Amino acid sequence: MSLSAQNEKNTFDSYAKFISKNLDITWKKPKRFIDLKTFTVWGPESQNHKSAFFYHTVLQSKDSNCLIMYPDIVSLVGINLHLDETLTRNQMINDINTALDLTNKRGIISKNLDTDIKKSIKTFTDKDAKKLFNADTVFIAPIPISNAYQGKYTYCTGVYIYKAKRPPMFIKCFFNEKGKNNERQYLDMLYKTIKYRNDNWVLNEKSYPKELKEFYSQTE
Repeated sequence: MSLSAQNEKNTFDSYAKFISKNLDITWKKPKRFIDLKTFTVWGPESQNHKSAFFYHTVLQSKDSNCLIMYPDIVSLVGINLHLDETLTRNQMINDINTALDLTNKRGIISKNLDTDIKKSIKTFTDKDAKKLFNADTVFIAPIPISNAYQGKYTYCTGVYIYKAKRPPMFIKCFFNEKGKNNERQYLDMLYKTIKYRNDNWVLNEKSYPKELKEFYSQTE
């Protein structure tokens, strides 16, 4: 399912500034990408299942071959800071199972899952995850889509990022045929622009609600 809306005040830079100040996370705009100033609700869907997640900002490559949805991180702040990587792993599994019209059985990848997709799921931990995003665990997986997004993006790759005591990040990258052929290049650009910073960060529970309220009042 998909629902999008454009808002000139809803910029990538404003959201990146907010999460940098309040969540100690760096987001930079990848080279050769433009801000669509759009938020969207998107999720894979099949005949019997639908899934959706709110993405606060969307960027598109200047050649239009790649589109990146960045998650609404603030919705994952709170209790999720105290969870392990299960939430992040389950989000990936739920997206894949939903897309393939398979039942999500308590975070277990369906036995009927296509073998090629299983082989394509990449998991990074320890030094590899730290090198990518200063994270603890990263899952990168193809998300099958039956209907081309915006009528032209026929491929989707999910990037699921987890770090203990930090809000997780669920990012979606869409590609058309030309973009898919250069997926590695686009993903490398993305990897260089996202990072959890200080390992000893703690949410300022006193100032955060006020900062959040002010941010939304400025971008509505």
